[in-house]
Amino acid sequence: SADLEMEDKFKIREELMGEFQSFKKPLTNAQPTSHHYDKKMKHPVEAAHENIMMKKEQKKLKEISVLYGTHMAMRIASERAIIGQGGRLVGKRSNHHLQMHMGLYDEFTPQDFLNDPYMAPELPKADPRMALEKKFGVM
Repeated sequence: SADLEMEDKFKIREELMGEFQSFKKPLTNAQPTSHHYDKKMKHPVEAAHENIMMKKEQKKLKEISVLYGTHMAMRIASERAIIGQGGRLVGKRSNHHLQMHMGLYDEFTPQDFLNDPYMAPELPKADPRMALEKKFGVM
């Protein structure tokens, strides 16, 4: 029993499961995420963009620290940490508030041209009523 607790503490069992752990179900009602999706390699453009954004953010916080004092940089960092924690109870995850706070909507990012399949709008599925409305010209 003590050995099993030690394995769980260091997540050794999860690493040993590897491919056999096909889905991890979150506590919410969200879609299960694939174990392999978490550990797959990032697209080179995405990795480069993430690195650039991190350096830009560090530079911006350092600049704010010099201009307005360390307290202001700490306040901005803590605000972003708090905003980034919040999630939704159901549905797809959205960091809209954090992206607005960081001013990311003002820039052209890889998400704008790499077509994330999870961000695609869902078209309504055809049902018998829609077929009849189309046939009789109601719609």
